[in-house]
Parts: sequence; structure tokens; C-alpha cells
Amino acid sequence: MNAQQTVQKAPILLLALTVALTPFSIDAYLPALPTIAEEFNTSIHYIELSISFFLVGYAIGQLCGGPISDSIGRRKSIFIGLTLFCVGTVAVILSNSPETLWISRFIQAIGGGLTGVNPPAIIRDVSSGREAARNLSRVVIIMMIAPLIAPIIGTSILAVSNWHAIFVFLLVYALGIFITVTLKLPETRRLPSHTTPIKKENALQKYLYVAKNRYAMGYVFANCCSYAGLFAYVTTASFIFIEYFGFTKEVFPIFFAINVATLAAFNRVNVHLLSYYNPHQLLTAGQVALFSVSVVIFLYCYLTPSPSQWVFIPLLVAYCAALGLISSNATVSTIEYFPNHAATATAFIGANSFLWGAGSGFVYAYFADGSLTPIAAVFLGASALGICLRNILQIKGTPSIQ
Repeated sequence: MNAQQTVQKAPILLLALTVALTPFSIDAYLPALPTIAEEFNTSIHYIELSISFFLVGYAIGQLCGGPISDSIGRRKSIFIGLTLFCVGTVAVILSNSPETLWISRFIQAIGGGLTGVNPPAIIRDVSSGREAARNLSRVVIIMMIAPLIAPIIGTSILAVSNWHAIFVFLLVYALGIFITVTLKLPETRRLPSHTTPIKKENALQKYLYVAKNRYAMGYVFANCCSYAGLFAYVTTASFIFIEYFGFTKEVFPIFFAINVATLAAFNRVNVHLLSYYNPHQLLTAGQVALFSVSVVIFLYCYLTPSPSQWVFIPLLVAYCAALGLISSNATVSTIEYFPNHAATATAFIGANSFLWGAGSGFVYAYFADGSLTPIAAVFLGASALGICLRNILQIKGTPSIQ
């Protein structure tokens, strides 16, 4: 079976819907954060930490999921992940305190990580190079519909029910993916050739194998730093739009969707640009643009006593536009070096990126002072660090693909 036939049997839409489980899990309940904080009698920043706990759990799920997927196959790994996700979702629905919410979201996220590591690996199974970058960007474009409509779904559910119903929706969505994968997704994992000696490796050895590739690590850290900025924004979106600028819960999804639509649009632009430039070049352009916008955002927030929503929001849009040129190119550039360890490499870059995203949320929560300056500082620090680490690690040239 050739790559084209396999892609037809493992459609991009299904892979995108599987990956979309994560943004749905993060973004659908954002409008409910103030409501949950009120019900649990605590501050919104305390409830926002549930996002960081989710990101940590997701990272752990990916770290475990990569070697599992490479060992037992993509389908079985997805089934295990979706089962654990459903268990965690039920626990979230039954939560009655911030602490139980954190733990339940953590469990839910581990299952999400086990599931989410597979679609990029499947793409690498059936394509490579620019074609893999195009396929991954197409998945990201479709996937971006999830955070675009997730807050709208959450707001609509809140209008007729309580926040628990949002997670009932996620439970039904996960069960739908389970059934569809069972019926439509073939196994794509490459089996070792009978002429190739099989090398026994545990999970740690596989991750060390990825981590030792200095040049690939430059791409990993580029993605990590972009995720740090992205999830710092996602974690604080409810505060920015509802608490700081005073928008209603009904209006919040509109402004949140503008930035998501920008991300999706520039991922589409990225697909077009890949016909003329390679992923390495586009990643560099995205990082430079991200740093430039971050400098402007930080200076504006730091020097302006009361930042205007009509200045800050367009700057956020520009920030998301730059992000659209980073993740797909960094991910495909990383896994290109590991054709026989695609899921492990995908898990490695994904887990580290989500851990950095969680870390940025904890950093913001520590320095949060009711202003926009801390979030702007996270944007600036993350973008600058991404450029520095990549340049340090890739300064001596390109190693051979392993």
C-alpha cells in the first residue's frame, strides 16, 4: 500500500478531529472559569491553574504515549488514551472542589496525551519532508476550528445548563472519536524489515536517542517557547477579556475566536509558503516576527498606565499570526530526523512544549498583579529564549538524519 492510499484510509479530517480533542478540552470551559471560581468560592487565578495541571498531565501522557505507540501501534494507543480520557472526564463532572478539579483534569489530560501523540506520527508514517509539513498544517487548520468554536459551545451550554454539562459534551465527543477510529483508521506504524536487526530499547533510551540530536533539539525548544507564549495567553484569556477589559461571557468567544482564526489563517498561509520555502526558513521568519511583536506588546503594557483594548487586542492578533508559522514547521523539522521513532519524537516535542506551556501559566500566576504587564513579559521572555536556544544548538550545522 502506497502513502497516498494510506492517507485516504486514514483521512486528514479524522486525524484533525482526534487532535482537536485537546483544544476542545482546554477552550470549551474557558467562559465557565469565573462561574467555577464563584461556585468553589475561590479566585479565578486559582481555577486557571486547572489549565496548567491539564498541560502537565498532557505532557506526561505524550511522554508515555510515544513509546507505547511505536511499540503496540497507533490504533491501540489511541484506544487506551481515549478510555483514560473518558474516565478523567467523568471525574471532572463529579468534582466539587478546586483540588478535585485539578486531579481530574490531570487524569483526563494523560489520556488526551496518549491519544494526541498519534496523528502527527501517522502523518510521518505515510509522508515526509514538505509533504509531511503540508499534511500537518492541514491537520492544524482543521483542528483550529475547535478552539474557534469551543468557547461558543461552552457559552451556549452555560446559557441552558451548568459548567458540568460542558464536560458531558467532551465525554460524548471522545466516545464519537473512539467509534470513528474503530471503523475508519487503519494501522500505519512501520514494522521493522526482516533484514533489519531489532534493537530492544526502553522508553528512556528512546527519548535519550531524540535528546542527543542537538540540531533537532533546536527545533524542540523553538516549539516549546512558542507554546509557552501561546498557553500563557490561553490561560489568561478569561482574565484579559472578562476581568480586565470587562467583556461579557457572551462577547468573550468572539474576541477569543479572532485570535484562533488568525492562527488558522497563518497555518494556511504556511501551507502555501511551503511551495517556495522549506520549514527551516519559515520557522526562522515566524520566530523573528514573534519576538518583534512581543517587544511592542511589552513596551506598550509597561509604559502605558491603562492599556486600551483597541491597541492590545490587535497586537494579540499579530502575535497569533506569528505563532502560525512556528509549530507545524518546528514539529515536522524535528520528527524528520527520526523516521523509525516518529511517535517517540512527536511525544518528546509535544510533551516538552506542553510542559513549557504549563510552566508559563505557573509563572504568570505567581507574578499576576491585576495588570497586563506580566503576560506581556512572558510573551517577550519566551520568544527571546526560543531564538537564543535554537541558535545555540544549531550553530554548528546540520547533522545527518538518524
